[in-house]
Amino acid sequence: MKTILVPTDFSKDATEAANYAAQLGKYVGASRIVLLNSFYVSIYESILPSVNFIQLSNEEICQKQESLLRRLRALKARLELLVDGSNITIDYHLSNLPLLRAIQQTIEEQEIDLVIIGSTGENAKEDSVLGRNTIGIAKTSTIPVIVCPSQTKFTPIKKVVLACDFKKVTDTIPLNELEEILNITKAELLVLNVDPHGHHLKPEAVSEVSALQQMLKGFNPQYHYTDDMDTIDSIIQFTDTQEAQLIIALPKRYSFLQGLVHNSISQRLALNSKTPVLILK
Repeated sequence: MKTILVPTDFSKDATEAANYAAQLGKYVGASRIVLLNSFYVSIYESILPSVNFIQLSNEEICQKQESLLRRLRALKARLELLVDGSNITIDYHLSNLPLLRAIQQTIEEQEIDLVIIGSTGENAKEDSVLGRNTIGIAKTSTIPVIVCPSQTKFTPIKKVVLACDFKKVTDTIPLNELEEILNITKAELLVLNVDPHGHHLKPEAVSEVSALQQMLKGFNPQYHYTDDMDTIDSIIQFTDTQEAQLIIALPKRYSFLQGLVHNSISQRLALNSKTPVLILK
């Protein structure tokens, strides 16, 4: 977790995520934070001007780019105040690629270890490009992604919740990445199984539970079970009750992430949750 990528569109949520990244980076001993803004001008805007494409002159494009660079420099300056006293270097980059491609290219070229993004629910008042692309970023990123819900404030990570369904645990849990975050933070691990149908009590589940316990025994985790039918709400309630600072979701569980950033599924989360979600890969 030495190099952190923070895509930004300068929205409120994106700025809060950048603040979180700076404070997290200082907390875990990161060495570098890269700020990224994507300013993509489609070729169709120049050859097929229409009501769907606002045609920009070369002069207007240059002015827009300079404006974005000024905002990146200003954000860099603010974050440098947050990481004062650490060895973190903050860089910035303005890409002319579409957002998802810009993120992936930066991951590859800058050897990024972690992406941190802000998220705005679909019904939120603020129009955030990053918020609209949260699921796409989480799906296409080849490295772990932390999604910071609106109003996220950094607090030292003392407890983490691993949401797990106890199915094919050896295939679905990226142990190396999980070990890294636990070793860096020294956080207490709480494993939560949302199981309204009692799957973990069935004979065929015994081997999976045993395999998980063997995988995680070095971290002395606590195991918790709930039979709540609402998976999203039960995870959020458990996290709040335990006062955990991070939720860890497993790869390919994007339905879970969709619930976390969709107001209609959990209004309480969208309005009040301050718990970031780490999507492992």
